Amino acid sequence: MAKALTKSADDQFTALLKRTNGGDRSVLPKLRRLLDRYPELSQLFGDLGRCAKRGWIELATGNNVLVKETLLRHVAGLQEELRDPLPAP
Repeated sequence: MAKALTKSADDQFTALLKRTNGGDRSVLPKLRRLLDRYPELSQLFGDLGRCAKRGWIELATGNNVLVKETLLRHVAGLQEELRDPLPAP
């Protein structure tokens, strides 16, 4: 079971993300300790399939919130269909 980030850890992670997005490699030791303590963050940010899906949706929809939301829902529905062992014809 994933443990929730404390307020302090959440604030620290947010600050580290800002620095890593700018390419600051000096935060790696702190970031690694935080990822070790909260492995679910690695699962969240390290899921290449999830990142690819989000990237394609962002590319396809741009700033259009309605299209983005409906596409996310459509893709989620398709993923659910694929999980069904006996899909409908």
